[in-house]
Amino acid sequence: MPMSDLAIHQALATRLTVVTPPTGTAGGAIRAAYAVPPDTLGALPVAVVMPGTDSIEYGAASRRTVLTCTVTIYLSLQPDSERRYTDLLLWRTWLRNAYDGTVLLGGEAAQASVTSTSIGNATWGDQTYISISADVDVVNIEGKTFA
Repeated sequence: MPMSDLAIHQALATRLTVVTPPTGTAGGAIRAAYAVPPDTLGALPVAVVMPGTDSIEYGAASRRTVLTCTVTIYLSLQPDSERRYTDLLLWRTWLRNAYDGTVLLGGEAAQASVTSTSIGNATWGDQTYISISADVDVVNIEGKTFA
């Protein structure tokens, strides 16, 4: 089946709404997960899937596509450094495990897995947040008949 980037983004976003959120964080569960970037973020924490790059390899009768997306979780700024880093570390572990390499995304992809993460500050609109980002590789292998 041909790979649909939008369907992959939707599946990545949906996945974050069904995985049990980390315990011990200040913000609670993900309130919204966006497959495409919204105009505003709304109530936090939220997750946004951003488009990235892709790579394509052809075999004798197949095409292997790897779509790399960046998934970012936006959290409220915490004035307390210990609370801020506790939240960042708990959410990063959760995000890394949400796509643990065994995730199948609605028949659209063979596999989704996190290849790297980062934590820090991010700006959306004119607002600053603390954030956790993960690069997620989504692999799709299609059988092809070449004429």
